[in-house]
Amino acid sequence: LSVSALPEELYYHIFTFTTWPDVCRLASCNRMFHRLASHPQLLRLTAPEVASVSLPEQITQLLGKPINSGQGCFVRDSGRAVDGQKCYAAQGFEVSHLCVYDQLSMDAVPISTITLPCQKEGTSVVLLNGIMYYYSRSKKRMPNKISPFPVRLIAFDVGNNRVVAERELVEVAYQNEFSLAWGGYTCIQLCIDELGLWMVYTAQLDVGKTELRIACINPKTLEPTSSHSINGVPSLHRIGSLFMVFGVVYFVQRYDSHETSITMQYDVKTNKLTAGIAIPFFNSKDDEQSYNSMVSYNRLDRCLYSVNQTKINRYTLTFK
Repeated sequence: LSVSALPEELYYHIFTFTTWPDVCRLASCNRMFHRLASHPQLLRLTAPEVASVSLPEQITQLLGKPINSGQGCFVRDSGRAVDGQKCYAAQGFEVSHLCVYDQLSMDAVPISTITLPCQKEGTSVVLLNGIMYYYSRSKKRMPNKISPFPVRLIAFDVGNNRVVAERELVEVAYQNEFSLAWGGYTCIQLCIDELGLWMVYTAQLDVGKTELRIACINPKTLEPTSSHSINGVPSLHRIGSLFMVFGVVYFVQRYDSHETSITMQYDVKTNKLTAGIAIPFFNSKDDEQSYNSMVSYNRLDRCLYSVNQTKINRYTLTFK
């Protein structure tokens, strides 16, 4: 009897007795299991939710004095480790070069730098199987558009130093008033979780009316494969930071206070926004000054990473 001949309902039942990492391992080695693992019915049964976030642990530090208030970005590959344990980081929110680190330690120094084909905007950047995803805007102003400066999503092959895909994001309201609370043209938040590549952004529906949306992005074509409207959240501007785990977006309230909390979560599997949650979140340790300009989830080690001024921190997640 062929494995594929079994009823899908039986697989969903069997999967309820396994752990989610086991499901992901099966999905990585078989197309049918990958399709089943992405089905909302299975995700509702097996996907865990974040229960708590640990205190931040500083793992390394960006070189040099903080730029402005200390914005920066940090990224590790969320897919297969095509380049070992290399990490990429930079200070600022408008950068054309990223430092390359081959280890995470307090005395780590860059081993090289990479030059991006066009300037990266904001602090949101993700890496999947050697392809870096980020967004860039044109310096030429375009009148009578939702976004006066056209913005593009770019897929950059780090190892071969070439752009493999790009797409103009005509659906994004790209102005600083739609950025995260601290600004920095963080109008777009890119996330990679167990379900794929996502883009959280503000869409302008009409004059003076906006809504927050999340789109699942095809990593090869950069075209959206699905889109969800997060009703009740008009834009990113009142949000300190966000991250995405197992198809759930978690919204952190403040970026500039030592202690804050995750106050909302949106589940793309059920299209449900849950407000009023209060998961403690610490932007810094021991009541230090805080300016957390980036929070990102890495699905390989299931940890969060953040940039607080020049400190790169790691958080351990506990799941329900």
